[in-house]
Amino acid sequence: MSHVNDSDLAADLSATGDSARNALQAFVAEISEVSSQSLELANSAIEKLRDARSLPEILAIQTDYAQGAFELLSRHTRSFTTLMTSFPRK
Repeated sequence: MSHVNDSDLAADLSATGDSARNALQAFVAEISEVSSQSLELANSAIEKLRDARSLPEILAIQTDYAQGAFELLSRHTRSFTTLMTSFPRK
């Protein structure tokens, strides 16, 4: 039976805590970036819709918005997946 001394255990817990804290900070930063980019995309679409004068123009703006939102979702889903796999296992 191996014995783990208290200082080794404390060091392991501290390293795990630091790793988890860093991973959470990266996750929060990514969420903040997604929110900011999503807000910018929506505001841009709203401004364009205010100036639209025809149905085809409105449909084009909505199509561009949907495409941009999907691209944003795809890009950040990959980032979130990478971040989730980097969380400490302990």
